[in-house]
Amino acid sequence: MKGKFSIQQRLILPIILLGAVALVSNALAVFSIHNVNSNASNIVDNYMVGKTQLAEIRRSTMNIHKMALSHIVATDYGTMIDVVRQIKEEEENLETFLEAYSGYVDKEEAEVYQSLLNNYESFKHALVFLVCASADSKTDTAYALANGDVAAYGSAIESNISELYDVPTLAHLTCVSSTKDMVHRKIEEMKAAGIKNVMALRGDLTPELEQTDRSKWDYRHAVELIRELKESGADFCIGGACYPEVHPESVNQGEDIRYLKEKVEAGCDFLTTQMFFDNNLLYAFLYKIREAGIAVPVIPGVMPITNASQVERAVKLSGSFMPHRFQSIVDKFGTSPAAMKQAGIAYATDQIIDLYANGIKNVHVYSMNKPDVAAKILDNVSEILK
Repeated sequence: MKGKFSIQQRLILPIILLGAVALVSNALAVFSIHNVNSNASNIVDNYMVGKTQLAEIRRSTMNIHKMALSHIVATDYGTMIDVVRQIKEEEENLETFLEAYSGYVDKEEAEVYQSLLNNYESFKHALVFLVCASADSKTDTAYALANGDVAAYGSAIESNISELYDVPTLAHLTCVSSTKDMVHRKIEEMKAAGIKNVMALRGDLTPELEQTDRSKWDYRHAVELIRELKESGADFCIGGACYPEVHPESVNQGEDIRYLKEKVEAGCDFLTTQMFFDNNLLYAFLYKIREAGIAVPVIPGVMPITNASQVERAVKLSGSFMPHRFQSIVDKFGTSPAAMKQAGIAYATDQIIDLYANGIKNVHVYSMNKPDVAAKILDNVSEILK
């Protein structure tokens, strides 16, 4: 009869309906999973991009501070003008990163982000006063600003970055041009900002400092700063510098290693080396300091020489030995900026590959305010680091 289902049809119909419901449910589930995965991927991508922007903001802030110190020690107006130009370029880079990061700020982060912007503006204003004092040959005033307001606002920026994305920060603290009060105030500022990692350095001697009575300095060696950091009760992770080819002011390597051990015993948790261009010198150095009982981690420092003018400065700063192979590269490609940059990156990459092949786990690249150079080296060794 029309309109009536057979028993068989009545049994099959619910199965068909259930199957249809299941198919629709599966389709919706797949669609939902796809959306969840897509959203999760977007969240991760945004997090990584935002974290990269913050890391660049921190890097630029440190670079500007270093450039300001370079302005103070400059001995001619031509160099001063060049340093000011570099500072302005780095400020433009930093402001680009600040603007880019604004797109990743949510409501919960808005207050911290605004604090970051305010601290950066104060940092810039302090820099203006520093540069003016330096240009007017008021060296003491310039150093006071470098270790005072400029350093304080730099620490505040680091604190903001840590709060936003918990990016590990390594504060650089020098002491040779500072008083006890200045250093103690800086330590308290770092403690208040929640900074946990500090690179404790003596700092370069300026021509003005070299002409003064060293017995009247509050700090003559980095070990004095390390002791005060360790005694501050802040539980800092403290880094120090070491020289595979002997500190320029040491009589010999034996004396240099004895002083290095003194720094470690004072509380230095890890060491970063001065640049070197022959890995065998580093391996010999590591053997000697281990024999002397220095067991803290040592991070090799590699500096890509990307233009010929860097060679003279590198040798002057560190007394580094230039292997014949490297000198040949400079002689051949030094007059071609593009070729020298490529050759310098290749040489540094070769150094790093050899270091990792011989058991080194971490390397510090002295990129000299050139993130593209560091990025190219990272790309060259990306598979090696996995």
